[in-house]
Amino acid sequence: MQQKAAAFNKSDSMKWEERMRLISLINIYTREVLDNVGTTDKAFIHDFGEDDLAVRLRRSGYKLMLCKDTWICHDHDFRNMEDKDPVKFKATLESGRAVYKEKYHGIDAWDDINNFEIPLLSPLATNKLPNNPLKSLIIDGRCGTPVLEIRNHLRRRGRTDMECHAYTTQAKYFLDLQTVADDVQCDRIDFIQAHYANGCFDVVVLCEPVNTYPAPITLLQRLYDFMQPGGILLFKLRNTDDFNAFMRSTGIGGVSDADVAGSV
Repeated sequence: MQQKAAAFNKSDSMKWEERMRLISLINIYTREVLDNVGTTDKAFIHDFGEDDLAVRLRRSGYKLMLCKDTWICHDHDFRNMEDKDPVKFKATLESGRAVYKEKYHGIDAWDDINNFEIPLLSPLATNKLPNNPLKSLIIDGRCGTPVLEIRNHLRRRGRTDMECHAYTTQAKYFLDLQTVADDVQCDRIDFIQAHYANGCFDVVVLCEPVNTYPAPITLLQRLYDFMQPGGILLFKLRNTDDFNAFMRSTGIGGVSDADVAGSV
């Protein structure tokens, strides 16, 4: 173990990545930080106490950094329920998740924080990027994990010059987005053009499925207009399992061409 740790633990700040949450078992805090934000809220029996602490740290102006240049041994097989009663474990999970959601006015500790969008953001690992300082727009990224992941993707490529803008259609995410983005706007999706000029972003990411918004084709055109020449537009579709259902959701209507598979 000592040999493995000695070989692995080579300090490299380019391997440090900001996170929305960290598990307390492997965290290190200074006394000053805990004096400012407090320790574990006893309303959490066990699970989600670290998630609550993470929120308070971020909202107090601190950053949570995952140091990938540090090897840690956790001698406990939690995935196979070692030393845990499955029934009690499930009960503490459900209780902690409910307490967190009530405390933070409807924000879910898993769904709203762990939305890493791995397939959606994967093109950022390989696509060609301009040499100028980069600007990104992340739309409906919930509490902000996709904002950080865009920075982390580019950091792995040696780029630390990203300015991130966040736009949300749900006010409950506004405060947490302010802890990770350079600028945050909250408004209806119909008014997004009122907040940004055309041709000013290198990366535009729509985190919710485009066909869950009204007039998705119009929305895509607006997002395309925001991009610089050669920019990257990333979005996803909710799978309707039906070609005509998708076409109707875009506002175009069903396809009637007999040569098109699935047309009517």
